[in-house]
Amino acid sequence: MALLRAPLGRSGAASAGSFAAAPRQPPPAARGHRSRLLPACAASVRARWLLDARYGHKTEATALVREWVEQVGAAAGLAASNARLVSGAFGVPESRIELEADFDSLADFERFLARVPAAPHRAWSQRMQGMVVDGSPRWEVYRTVGVFDGAAAAPAAAAAAGLSLRSSALVASASFAPAAVAR
Repeated sequence: MALLRAPLGRSGAASAGSFAAAPRQPPPAARGHRSRLLPACAASVRARWLLDARYGHKTEATALVREWVEQVGAAAGLAASNARLVSGAFGVPESRIELEADFDSLADFERFLARVPAAPHRAWSQRMQGMVVDGSPRWEVYRTVGVFDGAAAAPAAAAAAGLSLRSSALVASASFAPAAVAR
């Protein structure tokens, strides 16, 4: 259904009976534009698998999640370069265990889930179920949003060239003593 737009009269109010169908615009991505609010990033999706360990079982549960990552997750495509385990410290339940994994797209994350081998995952789940709070396991998927819109690469490039950023100006970090300065 097309949106209706009313032509405005001299007073700025819509005139009665003068509604016409407004042309529909495709979304910006379909027109070949990138959103200015969502700049491209190296990893565009971060998926978090959250589990809460039962009281007294956090160490065992963490070891089992690590085992899942090394055996089941690795078979589906997890590697040290795109996955890590974190656990609750403060601001979240101390019993929280999270597997964070970065993917290039939501489709890559869905392919990862499809590649998880069912039999090993089911066997692991049976051993893990007594150590996890019922209903706590869930996936949270975040879209990665760049902060500096392409400028984030500047500090890394400057550091690689032996320069550092100070007060928005590039300053050479190489030590040198001008010939005119003697001590």
